[in-house]
Amino acid sequence: MDKNAYKDAIYGQVAQLARGLSNPHRLEMLDLLANGAKTVEQLARAARISTANASQHLQVLKHARLVRSLRKGHFIYYSLSSPAVYGVVKAFRELAIAQHADTRSTIEDFRKQYQSEQTLTLEAALGLEDVCLIDVRPVEEFEQGAIPGAVSVPIAELEERVWELPTDKLIVAYCRGTACTYADEAVKLLRGRGFRAARIEETYMDYLMQEQGK
Repeated sequence: MDKNAYKDAIYGQVAQLARGLSNPHRLEMLDLLANGAKTVEQLARAARISTANASQHLQVLKHARLVRSLRKGHFIYYSLSSPAVYGVVKAFRELAIAQHADTRSTIEDFRKQYQSEQTLTLEAALGLEDVCLIDVRPVEEFEQGAIPGAVSVPIAELEERVWELPTDKLIVAYCRGTACTYADEAVKLLRGRGFRAARIEETYMDYLMQEQGK
């Protein structure tokens, strides 16, 4: 192989991976899979697209080596091919926030609407004594992995279970990250009920990566 063919091969393989990321539905699906293995039907419901469309996106992601599949009984479950995939998606999102004022404005405007501008880091939240950390993702994601000490209160159940939460502590919610709205919805609901509430940006996967880096 000569040097030009070598360069073309390397850049071509990187471009193939980048093509896998070049669709908003595929980016959302990768965020969903960072929170646990899912079937194509589960991904389709969560991403608000048809099962056929979700299946097509999964084939692109598999071709780019970004996801893998595993058959369990009658179902096929998809997951990230490695934690590094989450790191790449997160880096792209952070780059968009840093480089595009429109992205920052979208986040700021949405969070003002949901009263969730107060954002803590995971480290700061875990360092507080008067805090109650709640995981507002679906329970099946919580069961596949959660930040230690967090209590599972899925956003769909929060309103009817709000009485379970301590009124003398700061309630800190987390979900699937920046693009997920569950934590924002939780903060708005809790503040409307008289609780002190905030959200954290980080996810369970962020926690794992931080622990592995220690």
